[in-house]
Amino acid sequence: MSQVHAKLFYYTNEAMCFLLYIPFLAIVWTAFTICNLAFLPLSYAMFTIRLLVSIIDQDTIGASVKRFLFVFVFVFLAPPFLCISYVADFFIFLGNLFTKPLVDDFKTEKHKKFNKESLQLFDSTVNEMLTELKIKKQKAVKNGEDITVFVNKYGNYQNEFPLVNKNLQGKFLIMDEIQKIIYDQSPSKFVYNSFTKKNQIAPIWMSKINDFNTLKSLVGKTSNGRTGIVDISLLKSFVEQIKLKTKILGIQKKYGEINLTRSED
Repeated sequence: MSQVHAKLFYYTNEAMCFLLYIPFLAIVWTAFTICNLAFLPLSYAMFTIRLLVSIIDQDTIGASVKRFLFVFVFVFLAPPFLCISYVADFFIFLGNLFTKPLVDDFKTEKHKKFNKESLQLFDSTVNEMLTELKIKKQKAVKNGEDITVFVNKYGNYQNEFPLVNKNLQGKFLIMDEIQKIIYDQSPSKFVYNSFTKKNQIAPIWMSKINDFNTLKSLVGKTSNGRTGIVDISLLKSFVEQIKLKTKILGIQKKYGEINLTRSED
């Protein structure tokens, strides 16, 4: 398809979508206008009544007089302002029907990337725990001790959630990451967020901590809710499934079966 045909197709599609949108726009806009017109005098009357009632609730005569003057001014000046706001809402709501809502760019998918390095750290942590549990199991068998602490009824190795979390923290160097964020004075640490109109910590500075929190949440969800025991063999299986899926995607990309919008990392 040529560039001219592509543009023609785009504008034709836009025009058709606009025509289809008109009935929906008319219904929503009319409903809003009618409801707004109906609730404006109702809100005005209810607020005026509350102000009149509040006059007798004042502690002193002076406070009651001030409140009465306020009610007097409100009764005569509020209607013009309400009419102006009604007309303004009329056009603002119409404009909103043709605009997209503001989106926090730092919460979109492009900033929710899980680094390959984090997966490797998680895999390394799981492997180390499995090796440690296998050694403990061998010692327990040799000494005639109970091995149910290390192995569940399905034959999978298991460990307590606090120990798994501690190993993950050590592997990800979480305390070092937190200290770096607190004390590092690099100018690249903060970026401006156009959605919140404030500066915030750059996503790249939080990536390792965010990955750790994601994995911690995953481990917590796979643990036994009553005992807090984590099936380490299950976590290892999960990592292997991710590796297999990554290889499959790589093969599909290589032979043109899929077009990945993200990098291989």
